[in-house]
Amino acid sequence: MTTPQDAHPSDVKSAAPKRSWLSRLRATGGDRVPKPAPSLHPTRFLGVLQGPEGFPHLASLTYAVDGPIALWTRSQDESLQPGCAGVLTAYKAESLTPTSLLEIPRMPVALPFLAPMPGDAWLLSGVGADGADLSCVIGASGETRAQGSLGDTPEAVCADSDGYVWVAGARSGSQLTQWTADLQPCWELPTGTSGDAGVAALNVMPGEVYAVLYEEPTIIRVRGGVATAVPTGRVKGALGVIVRGDTVGLLDAGSQQDEMVIGRVSSGRFEETHRVVLQHPQGGPLPVCFMICVGDTVHLFNDAEWHAVSLTELLQDSALPSPQD
Repeated sequence: MTTPQDAHPSDVKSAAPKRSWLSRLRATGGDRVPKPAPSLHPTRFLGVLQGPEGFPHLASLTYAVDGPIALWTRSQDESLQPGCAGVLTAYKAESLTPTSLLEIPRMPVALPFLAPMPGDAWLLSGVGADGADLSCVIGASGETRAQGSLGDTPEAVCADSDGYVWVAGARSGSQLTQWTADLQPCWELPTGTSGDAGVAALNVMPGEVYAVLYEEPTIIRVRGGVATAVPTGRVKGALGVIVRGDTVGLLDAGSQQDEMVIGRVSSGRFEETHRVVLQHPQGGPLPVCFMICVGDTVHLFNDAEWHAVSLTELLQDSALPSPQD
């Protein structure tokens, strides 16, 4: 059903190709202990994102605080090489047509991760003309404000509301790092913290960050620069995480396709409460989608087709009490 947040699928029709071998791993779920049958929950279909005229190929996308942002190119081939033209588009709330756009005559990188930056700027982190990883902060007029390398083929690049950039899953060095708005390193996951096997996905929220680990029964929570490993018991193999207060949903972490394991973080541990299988609004399984987790909501994109579901919706449909915010 899903691929990791900010990883780019290449084997399906989706936003852009995956950039590293870790992203090609498909989760099979880590919990094989028999559980009661999970409930079924349809996602919300929000529509199909519209691109700018003359740029029909959706090359990359992410979700900012107030809506999606996307990169469009003239063709898939042009999205695979720097130096070609591209258009960055932003969509407010659930708008399907761009509310702002910026045409870049020569893209500095190919296969970029996208992130919004302060001052109406954009972060593009991808592969430069020399084949090395390159990140650029592009201003509202198309000027380059900063550039540098954020890591060796990372799995996820996101920005928080304060303009700090978070990088996860690099092939070398720390598995989780933080960078300033001018792309200078300022924090990394302390040595000895869980995560050596790799970070699959991030959920970057105001004041805290959650990281999902590859094949480890642990999630990492970072608050005020302090990283805490939260054991998840038998649950592992998640490809995304959504959070509302003390309630956490782990995407694709169950024993069947599209299953979300929901629970609460209590006394430093994740305690499972129930499971939900996400479905297409018309019934049946979801197609393979590009997954972006923001706060309590997961956004699912099948190319430009947009679905979403939130913990708030899921909790309203369950008999559980509301989480402690």
